[in-house]
Amino acid sequence: MNQNLSKQFSFIRLLNITAISASVLLSTYLSAKPLIPDEQNAANNFSQAIKDKFYLFTDSLDNTLIWFVSKNGGIEARGGAPSLSISKHTWSSGLFTGQSYLKINGILSPLAKAKDMQLLKSEAHQLGFSLLPAYAKKTRTIYKIGNIEIDNHGTANVVCNSSTEPDCQMRDRFGNYIDASIYYSLKAFSPKDGASTSQSLPFTATTLPSIDNLFSSALAHTKNWNQLFTASTQWTIEVLHQGSAETITVETTMEIECVNGSITLPLWFLNTNEKCREYMELWGN
Repeated sequence: MNQNLSKQFSFIRLLNITAISASVLLSTYLSAKPLIPDEQNAANNFSQAIKDKFYLFTDSLDNTLIWFVSKNGGIEARGGAPSLSISKHTWSSGLFTGQSYLKINGILSPLAKAKDMQLLKSEAHQLGFSLLPAYAKKTRTIYKIGNIEIDNHGTANVVCNSSTEPDCQMRDRFGNYIDASIYYSLKAFSPKDGASTSQSLPFTATTLPSIDNLFSSALAHTKNWNQLFTASTQWTIEVLHQGSAETITVETTMEIECVNGSITLPLWFLNTNEKCREYMELWGN
């Protein structure tokens, strides 16, 4: 066999060995799953503060790996500022011609609270654990806008009757039409199935006319937006229980809070409040 042909066979053997090794590693990774807490409760290793903020699972193959899901998220922070913007516009046609409305763009994140993440990482490091966000086999997100709950599709629009004054209603997740007093439309992008529980949730909302004061007040006084907009995602996670695959569902609640400023201007996180500093810890504020 000539030297070039010998080198080619050697290279092919190396490729085969590499492919087999990669396949074994991938198979091992895919076969690893979080253990059901009843079988081995990873949270027992951590402080009560961490238990209050995260769901924790031990890995089925590597007992130094902890899978986690945040219990509470919020508005995502980028560069120390909230991923939230509000702009003011005027209806140019339709029932509300000439009246003003607000357009709101934002991003919610399960991992918005940087201080909580830092505390988790610090405790895990001290205990000799590594961390990964758990993967969700299925997800379901419920958006609450005022007193109306919108299901996982994340899209809602009002239906208005103009017989006298516009009377608007929005269809909730149960199929009922509820009087709408805040939003004209909502478009949210829910987390995908079969992906990480760290996924962000971008959203866009348009308000009905003449409610600017609700949002102006919330921003000026740094109020919680619980009466205006929240989201909660239910993550269905595949776990192992006595060697068999089962599922467990946990929930992350995401709300908008600690955002200060005024409509049409850049917004910021209030940093004089200990709770609000949770969002800014990564940027040293």
